[in-house]
Amino acid sequence: MNESFPSSSGAEWPQFEAPTENRQENIENIEQPDTTPVQELGQRALESVDSMGSAEEEQSSEALAESIPAIDTAESLAERQEKLKRGIKIVIGGPPHSGKSVFIEALTQNLDKDNTFSFSAAPDGEGPWLQRHYDDPEVVKFRQKGKFTPEFVADRKKKIHDWEGPLMIIDVGGRTSEENAQMIEGATHAIILAGDLSKVAEWRDFFEENNIEVIAKLHSHYQGNHDVQRPMEPEKSHIVSSVHHLERGEPAADRETIKQVAGLISGLVEGNVAYKEAHEGENANPFEVFIPEVFKDLPNETIERTITTRDGQQKQVQNKQILRSAIPQIYEKALDFDGQPAWLNGPVNSWEAIALAMAFEDAGSSDVRLRGPDGYIPVKKLPEAEELDAKWWAEPQQQGEMEGKPIYVVHNTAHASNNPISPADLETMTVPQLPENAVVVISTQGPNWLKASIASGYKGKVAGIAAFQPGEGSTVAWAANKEDLGKVI
Repeated sequence: MNESFPSSSGAEWPQFEAPTENRQENIENIEQPDTTPVQELGQRALESVDSMGSAEEEQSSEALAESIPAIDTAESLAERQEKLKRGIKIVIGGPPHSGKSVFIEALTQNLDKDNTFSFSAAPDGEGPWLQRHYDDPEVVKFRQKGKFTPEFVADRKKKIHDWEGPLMIIDVGGRTSEENAQMIEGATHAIILAGDLSKVAEWRDFFEENNIEVIAKLHSHYQGNHDVQRPMEPEKSHIVSSVHHLERGEPAADRETIKQVAGLISGLVEGNVAYKEAHEGENANPFEVFIPEVFKDLPNETIERTITTRDGQQKQVQNKQILRSAIPQIYEKALDFDGQPAWLNGPVNSWEAIALAMAFEDAGSSDVRLRGPDGYIPVKKLPEAEELDAKWWAEPQQQGEMEGKPIYVVHNTAHASNNPISPADLETMTVPQLPENAVVVISTQGPNWLKASIASGYKGKVAGIAAFQPGEGSTVAWAANKEDLGKVI
């Protein structure tokens, strides 16, 4: 495939298949953009693809008409169909320092949050969420570098393979390694994001060798001042575009290329008939409580975005975020289920996970589960213990008071690779013993089912339970005095 990227400076980007030693495409060597209006620069960039020499032009024309090679064996087609039944799973790959975490954070902001699960298969445990609060002093404890271990690889491989949902976005480390190849076996599609264009062919081959279809090849142009997109012709199966200046801590959700990619992904999800047939009608889970639907009438903040679909049309994406002030109404709504099993599904933050799980427990449900990459995990009431379990806990610290009640921060040290946790660990885990009048702040990088199980262990034994969220403080999600619900510590 001998295809060129469009350039924000009006020149061609280097050819993928040119010998590495002949390339000058390293990001430091790309020309600074001129002051020509954005619209004209974009047009010139697209026209440059058609202005090559005769030999290159012929090769480029063939490349433009070429789709990613079809997986045409009966065995691989059957394997792909089985994958699609579990949902669209897209790996974001590319060389280091390309801005993948910033890109993923911005991309997920342009997707339907209700149907999107973002998952990190990088051992450092620093998922895209961290980019929003990277320098927050309260977040520093989360910034641990991990490493690949056989256990970590096996765990991530199983989670990616087993996850069932409309869309999973997967972050991987910056190498085409055997570990990454094992973990992403269950993926269906891939996006390549590269600042160093000499690495694009390596990543393309890596994904194709693992039967994963590449749907976008993106140049991460750090020095650029605008994006450039090549329109996606009907005969093509992937996007070739640039995205500019992906900088940690700076918003990027408004990038036109990111919106273009979001539109393509939305089309893939909507068109996945295999998944719909496997999960709708008689195949639906009778215990599932789909949070965005069940709690849609509660006071909320509505977030709207506009993305560009594959055919160039504009599409509105709308999601609702429950307000903290509505936490008492979560407890009231749970009573409508008369103690039935409640398998909670949908995107939730830390305080939502705790409030929802505790609300259904208080309403009499003996089977409350939270969905995560391990499936629907039952919330377990963890027992208190006088002796601190150093495997899972830092020493609880008292940090101020709330209306005369001491506030204790309990930090669970679960980490993606340095201290991995599985549902089986709930069978032996305990929580640190605290005074009965304490307000407990739960802090952990662990999954929501862990946070809810910690909360269940303290519920009824303390005055209140809050969930820590980076950049937002700690929200009281359960309290003996219901008037405290929703307060921010």
